[in-house]
Amino acid sequence: MPEDITISFVRESYQRELFKWFRDNNYIVEKTYGGIYYIVKEGFFVTQIIVLKELDKENHTCLTALTRKMDKDSAYRLAEFVADLTDKEDKDNADAVLQVAMQENMKLFDMLKEDEVMCDALREFFKDELQEANERGIAIGTEIGTANGIEIGKAEAIIEILEERGQVPANLAEIINSQKDLEVLKQWVKLAARVDSVDDFETAIGLVK
Repeated sequence: MPEDITISFVRESYQRELFKWFRDNNYIVEKTYGGIYYIVKEGFFVTQIIVLKELDKENHTCLTALTRKMDKDSAYRLAEFVADLTDKEDKDNADAVLQVAMQENMKLFDMLKEDEVMCDALREFFKDELQEANERGIAIGTEIGTANGIEIGKAEAIIEILEERGQVPANLAEIINSQKDLEVLKQWVKLAARVDSVDDFETAIGLVK
């Protein structure tokens, strides 16, 4: 039966023309709470229209989250509201609302992830994602640090080998230290060990023609 079903629509602001149309066509428009309107007519589905701007944010935390214009305070309030729920069904429903809010306000939540004073509720919600990002950052940092260490070590080895064959000019040392290609550095280590002089090394790498 139609009366057993309620259809809900969410609007950012009051749609004057829409409500006028309902009244002009003999629908009953009832405002039961601030921002919540019921549209009723015999033989038709009951329709609920939620006007977000008219809702009390404190009393309708989840409903006011169904917006594309969420602010930082509202995001924190929603996260804390969800975190405080103990009933599993209520928590699952509220989590779903939070997911919708995040999807519709992606830029805001991306910014909040970088916020040093992120509230505990949001930090808990983003725990897995933040942990993954942290581990990825550590792995990248380790990889970069290891690669840099290898580069520095090989450059120092080349210079030490060449110093046994004569004085290493400052410009040559700078070229060796600035080389970032590990394959080139490996070749230079072998080359430095083969040549009889620093001049031979410079010639071999094309520094002297």
